[in-house]
Amino acid sequence: MLGSIVRAIHGESRSPEGYLLLKRSYVLPDQERALGWGYIAGAMGCVIFLAAMAYLAAKFGVTSYRRPRIPWAMLSLDARIALVMLFPAFVIGWLSFFRVGLVWQAIAGQPRSDLD
Repeated sequence: MLGSIVRAIHGESRSPEGYLLLKRSYVLPDQERALGWGYIAGAMGCVIFLAAMAYLAAKFGVTSYRRPRIPWAMLSLDARIALVMLFPAFVIGWLSFFRVGLVWQAIAGQPRSDLD
């Protein structure tokens, strides 16, 4: 499944050794798996974060010029759950972004000419 996500984004071109070929580089199987997990985790973190933010903004009418100061004890259970979900979703999204960046940095150091 992870490989199919990466192939859908980057194409189907493969070397005789089975490496995914990009324009200037090639991707090893473990890097392909790391990219797939990074894309999935980043997308999930982003969607959860945005959904929780949209829910809280709709519930409390938060705008850039009016932010209500509501104590934690007065919040309803659904608002508490949404607030608690914000931080892990944000962290997961950013960590997966950095991980994908590190994988791409390693991929950039693997020119296609090395396979020939």
